[in-house]
Amino acid sequence: MKKLLGIVGFLLIVMNAYSVTLMIGDADGFGFGAASGLIGFDGIAAERNGTGMLDSGDVLPSLNGDNAVAWWSYDNFDNRSTAESLASNGAEYTDVALSQYYYRGIADDALFIFDFTVPTVGDADYGKDHFVSFVYGDYDVFPMRAIVDGTNVELKSNGDSGTTYLDGLIWSQYAIISWADMLDGQIEIDIIAPNEPYVAFDYAKLDTKPVQNEVPEPASLVLFGIGLTGLLFSRKRK
Repeated sequence: MKKLLGIVGFLLIVMNAYSVTLMIGDADGFGFGAASGLIGFDGIAAERNGTGMLDSGDVLPSLNGDNAVAWWSYDNFDNRSTAESLASNGAEYTDVALSQYYYRGIADDALFIFDFTVPTVGDADYGKDHFVSFVYGDYDVFPMRAIVDGTNVELKSNGDSGTTYLDGLIWSQYAIISWADMLDGQIEIDIIAPNEPYVAFDYAKLDTKPVQNEVPEPASLVLFGIGLTGLLFSRKRK
């Protein structure tokens, strides 16, 4: 009987354990799915980190094989699901080229909004800081930044790999969300990119762990990612 009561008690704890884990869009390689056959700007496979799908450390494909990834180079794509294309929380900006003269438009003012139930006492992530991570590719026309509650942070570009310029480079970037900033049940990310004619987002994720970046970074960029990205996101402005 004691064993049975223990099992029941454990199940009740598990059933009551709530944790905020939300994704806007999905981790599907910008909607391309399996990356086999996709070629980058340099004639090499676009998928380079061994995961089988496009993510950080890879490059967006040169769809017409002309050694460039650009709005003028027939590289526009729309791989959104029906649900993504009809969304209003930011998923409509994922899995599609945010491109000059393409019908979805450029990335300027792309908006990602997480709405959630605030964890309470007994929930697995009660009182804990969280992370917002998002995966994007081919930022190379300055400036592009995220703005939340009046705070601007520049984002990493094709030239920030620490080695050489990589056209179509895919980054994962994260920001620390303090517990205090979780208490209103909403996190908002506003992308400002008035001059960027071609960029794409795969997804944004709110979780207790960040999405790690596969791109080799110099020490200065690692410190930026760990120490300063907490400035990036905060609660939605009232």
